[in-house]
Amino acid sequence: RVSTQSTGGHEPITQGSKLCSGTSIFQAELHAIKTAAWHEISIIRKGSTSRPVVTFSDSQAVLQTLNRPILHTKLCADTAAVLNTLCEEIGEPVRLHWIKGHIGIRGNELADQTAKAAAKRDPSDTFIVHLQTPISHTKHKIREDARQKVEMMKTKLPSTTNKLREKALSTDISSLKISRSLAVKLGAVLNNRGPLRVALSYQGMDTTCIRCGTGTEDNLHLLGTCPAYMDTRNSVFGYPVMSAEQIMDTNPVKLAKFLTAIGW
Repeated sequence: RVSTQSTGGHEPITQGSKLCSGTSIFQAELHAIKTAAWHEISIIRKGSTSRPVVTFSDSQAVLQTLNRPILHTKLCADTAAVLNTLCEEIGEPVRLHWIKGHIGIRGNELADQTAKAAAKRDPSDTFIVHLQTPISHTKHKIREDARQKVEMMKTKLPSTTNKLREKALSTDISSLKISRSLAVKLGAVLNNRGPLRVALSYQGMDTTCIRCGTGTEDNLHLLGTCPAYMDTRNSVFGYPVMSAEQIMDTNPVKLAKFLTAIGW
């Protein structure tokens, strides 16, 4: 959003811009200051008498950033460059002042009204300003996408694997007489987390067990049915293959012993 006010007794001039999704408030404030400065430069270059320029903003973060000796983003550097050009045009520094927002200051209220009106415009017949997506927005989107994929993955798990999750919830793994690291691994396996490939499917990883090449590598497959561990399973539990119910009835310490035996 942009709001500029002439000091020569004319009516305020406002200009609103619709920004692309993901744009931060910080970026919007910078874009507003940059646009207002370009507007003043264009007036001067059309032959108007230069005059002192004062920029008011209710964003302390933006004003403090523009006063730093080193600017780390392209938008900050571009805004500072336009302000420097304006300084050269008027022959004196441009003053930047902070004002408190939403207290009835005319220019600030006009800027807010213009921003709200621009946000309501139909995207199909409005020019949208595209700014670089901030890193914070990208991180948030990645986390949200990962969370949604994990939730979707949980809903697709067979009921047998969910039974083993119930075993993890009902077992006080921290009280078992095994090492802390092994207890953590056991809890992760029972919960279908940790190094299990099914837990990494949201990253696009193939869930097929790399040890036997058949079946989805989840907690039931690893503990009860993977052909690659039949001998080890028979040695530890007395069964080459185990059902979810058998695993549920097995002492957790034995399950931990099995994980150690297969190198987990």
